[in-house]
Amino acid sequence: EYASMLYDIGNYDKANSLLVEYTRGNPNVSSAESLLGVTSYYLGDFKTSALHLEKAIKLNPTDNRAIETLNSVNQIIRPWIKTGIHYSDDSQDISNVTTIVEGGAYVSAFFQPGFHSDLQFFSFDSTNNYQLNFLLSEGLTLKNIGLSVKLTAGFNYASVTNSSSFLWGISLNQKINNNLKVQAGARRSPYTSTLTSVYSPFLSNKFDVSLTYDKQDGWMVKTGYLAETFSDTNNIQTGYVWGLSPGFNFSVFEFRLGYSFSYSTSKESAYVSKYTIEEITDNYVQDQQIEGVYDPYFTPKQQFNNSALAILNIYPSKSININIHASVGFYSRTMNPYIYLDKKPSGKVFLMREFYQESYTPLDMGIKFNYNMSNNVTLDLSYKYLQTFYYNSSNFIMGLRIRF
Repeated sequence: EYASMLYDIGNYDKANSLLVEYTRGNPNVSSAESLLGVTSYYLGDFKTSALHLEKAIKLNPTDNRAIETLNSVNQIIRPWIKTGIHYSDDSQDISNVTTIVEGGAYVSAFFQPGFHSDLQFFSFDSTNNYQLNFLLSEGLTLKNIGLSVKLTAGFNYASVTNSSSFLWGISLNQKINNNLKVQAGARRSPYTSTLTSVYSPFLSNKFDVSLTYDKQDGWMVKTGYLAETFSDTNNIQTGYVWGLSPGFNFSVFEFRLGYSFSYSTSKESAYVSKYTIEEITDNYVQDQQIEGVYDPYFTPKQQFNNSALAILNIYPSKSININIHASVGFYSRTMNPYIYLDKKPSGKVFLMREFYQESYTPLDMGIKFNYNMSNNVTLDLSYKYLQTFYYNSSNFIMGLRIRF
């Protein structure tokens, strides 16, 4: 009973220790085996969890909590492979079809190998090219200190330049207590958000750190910082915070509301004229707007977003989960660049770049459908519409995960 009380208040470590001692002297108590399996699951000791949950179910085949937890454990420890396809189309007239194959296995706390491969086909301006990404990963968990680590390494091949580049990544997840965790990571990956980046591929480095508070059936709050650096020494820095309310449950529905704020700015603007100064002056008309473009990547300047968040989860059955989300911006501003002709005292004409503050409405809305066709097969379908200051995009994803 004391172990059960400790579990109810979230003290999984202490409850687990007491249950280990108790089950040594009382090996056939189904409720103790069940709770030991559940606490081991929450502590990240999945192999031990499976052993005790299987024993609990053998002793008591009607133990629904043990059955449901064992299903969750098996989804983690059983080898799996996933295939999928991703289609996106945006207002820059970039279309992208990506095929994905990835997989992994949980061998032990210190050996969790995996792989990821994707082949991205880009279409724009009546031309086509592709990029191939392949990554191997290794994960490990130090459960005694609540730390999990994942390392990745691989390559990117771009057909348009017939060149390959090295990719890498590291992510750290440190559990502070049952509700609080710190995450940090770094990775080198392809940048594919602009027209220039598609027909002249390059990589960027991303570094992030975040702090998450997540109380079961309660509030969830996350704050973090992200830095993206480029080979020309330019960088983009972003800070953010968001929060979600506890769920409002009725029937098969769970509804959550929230708020988010983010601020981004870059060291230097990459907004340049589409034409040379000679081309502009040869055809210049008074008060004519000089067309510009972000080349080779988007660079926000003093950009901030306030957004209202809403999430609706629908559970029509144990095997089906539908998630609908919406993030709607309000009072969002950015410094928008513009280019004009100026003249030096000597009479020489040159291009000048300035900024003015502009309002915009960021949107992120979508729906996800998850169907556990069996204990071994899961189907995922999703659609997301994204509206940024730079472009709008529609994204469709379909995936099939198979466990062995």
